[in-house]
Amino acid sequence: PASTDTSNLAQGDIVDVVDQANVFCYRSEEPVAPVEVVPFEYVGVGNCLNATGSSGRYYDYVEAGIKTFAECGSTCENFEAQKGFYIVEDTSCNCLFESGTTIADQTVVVPPSISGGIGDISSSDFTEDGHCYLG
Repeated sequence: PASTDTSNLAQGDIVDVVDQANVFCYRSEEPVAPVEVVPFEYVGVGNCLNATGSSGRYYDYVEAGIKTFAECGSTCENFEAQKGFYIVEDTSCNCLFESGTTIADQTVVVPPSISGGIGDISSSDFTEDGHCYLG
């Protein structure tokens, strides 16, 4: 095609943006972790989702209390079946598990909406103030 008008595709680097109404330009970049938490992998801002088509599902979780990033990772790493964790620093830490997981001596919370997280964490929903890490 002679232009992006016919193909809706573009190639190359973004070098400038012209300020026009209803035109938005985004640069694709890998999410950057606010804090590296070994051995976890940073996924992105917001709640953790599994790969279920275009709309993921939220994971069941155990509330681990108010923690720093490192403390949250250390706490959640101790759970054998964990899939990762979701944290709002100095506010809450949730260790994530597949839907239906039971853990001795722990209350596993089922999310009130779009529950059913199965398999590995694949993305985040870019909402809320928290951060998603893959276990």
